[in-house]
Amino acid sequence: MRNLILHILMLGTLPMLGCVRGDVDLLEARLRSKDAELRALNDRLETTERQLASSRREKTQLQQQLARNSAKPEEISRLANVEAIEINPRLTGSLNEDDQPGDDVLNVVVAPVDASGEVVKLDGRVEVEAIDPSLPESERKLGQWAISLEDSAQQWHDGFLGQGFQLTTPWQRPPQSREIVLLARYTTPDGREFSTTQEITVTPPGGVGKTPNPLPLPLSQDEQSETFPEIRPVEFQQPAPSSKPFPASVPKITPAPKDSSPNEPRPLPIDADLQPIPLNDVLKSPLPRETPPFAE
Repeated sequence: MRNLILHILMLGTLPMLGCVRGDVDLLEARLRSKDAELRALNDRLETTERQLASSRREKTQLQQQLARNSAKPEEISRLANVEAIEINPRLTGSLNEDDQPGDDVLNVVVAPVDASGEVVKLDGRVEVEAIDPSLPESERKLGQWAISLEDSAQQWHDGFLGQGFQLTTPWQRPPQSREIVLLARYTTPDGREFSTTQEITVTPPGGVGKTPNPLPLPLSQDEQSETFPEIRPVEFQQPAPSSKPFPASVPKITPAPKDSSPNEPRPLPIDADLQPIPLNDVLKSPLPRETPPFAE
């Protein structure tokens, strides 16, 4: 009897043991997943720390290099802010200084800028190249000019229309067209290089110059006849003569009597050819309708 009771109790607890075992397996699976995520986060943290340490070493080396070049602390901050360069379109163009037809001087203003487009005043090497796209490829280069790192501080322009390194120089080769492309390069003290391009309009020396895209040639006579229809002049036709002849004589107008007073109405002139209208016809004719006012 006792054994029978024990068997019954064991059979009743078996489902409960199975449920507990299932919960344990689920919990172990979750722990393994969390452990894998933790290891991945630790790997990312180690990678980030290595990159941060490398950046700090590069920053220290850069500061030491600038210190050896007698750079000022504010220049170190400006060097880190430079992200690009731009050509000032309001201060860049060609000038006529010899009073001869055409422009003979090129003026370019190049400035380094930060990520927000603000000008950063930092000495550096500036190179400018002018290209005429209308010429053959071997002849397109009109000249190349440079401002050294040592002379860049003296060439800095600070005016109402903008700031930047100003280069004013005559053409090495005069342009042949009005559209010129400028290529500017800027090298920072630590060796980084930035470049940009800008198209300007100039007046070539000695004349207006040719345009990169010439106008099309006029159409031939055969092409015009195929493209445009023939236009014929319109013949003027005189109107046919009227069947009613003009009156042979002008009706006489009866003048007003001289002794009539100025306050009395003067009789209207009567045409001899006019016939009176009977009163019955006037009464029978419908009255004219009033035209409604124009609705705005």
